[in-house]
This record gives sequence, C-alpha cells and structure tokens, in this order.
Amino acid sequence: MAQTPGDPDADLRAELRRYSRKHPRHGFRRAWAWLRYDQGIEVNKKKVHRLWKEEGLQVRRAPRRKRAGLSSVPVVDADGVSPVSRSGLF
Repeated sequence: MAQTPGDPDADLRAELRRYSRKHPRHGFRRAWAWLRYDQGIEVNKKKVHRLWKEEGLQVRRAPRRKRAGLSSVPVVDADGVSPVSRSGLF
C-alpha cells in the first residue's frame, strides 16, 4: 500500500518560522535573502513566498504614533488684505 510522502519542505518551513520569530519586522523577501546569501540555501523566491503565506507569517506592523488632538501652534487670524495680493501680481 502506498503512503503519502511527508512534507518535502518541512525543514524550510521550520527555518522560516525560526527566522520570523527572531526578526518579526522582516518579510518574506528578507527571509529569502537570508536563506540564499547567509545560509547558502538555493531556494526560489516564489517558493519562499508561498510557504510564508501558508505558515501564516506576517510582518508585525509598528504601533501607530499617537498624535495630539489639536495643533500646538496657535491659529493666526488675518488682520487685513495681504500687500502682495493688493499689488496685482496675480
């Protein structure tokens, strides 16, 4: 009786999960570059992207910066017509 072969990409998936935990803000492109150039593993970028999506790995976004509700610069009211617009340059 034939058996279903195991996942041929299991080792690569484990490497991607390990890389993702170590570098949570890096995406699949940097993971691919790390595999290819630092680890010396010849792997296709499309394959890394497919495995990255299948594993549910996503880049964690940086928290948004909170901004003050109002501007800290006071509003200046105009006290008349501008001399530039009065001179007829426009």
